[in-house]
Amino acid sequence: VAISHARRAGARPELALEIDRELREGKYHATPAELAGIDRGLKAAREGRFATDDQVEAVITKHRPA
Repeated sequence: VAISHARRAGARPELALEIDRELREGKYHATPAELAGIDRGLKAAREGRFATDDQVEAVITKHRPA
């Protein structure tokens, strides 16, 4: 999964292989910024704040490859 996403995003293949290997081996450690983002998402979920179907579709449309 990481490899195909990295190719679409134009990333270096060796970086994608490294990410894929770390994920398979269970060695990935989230950065402080990633952990903060996870905490924000969990807080929003606890508060019942979710994107509407229209908001989700807008994001998918915006980032869908041409």
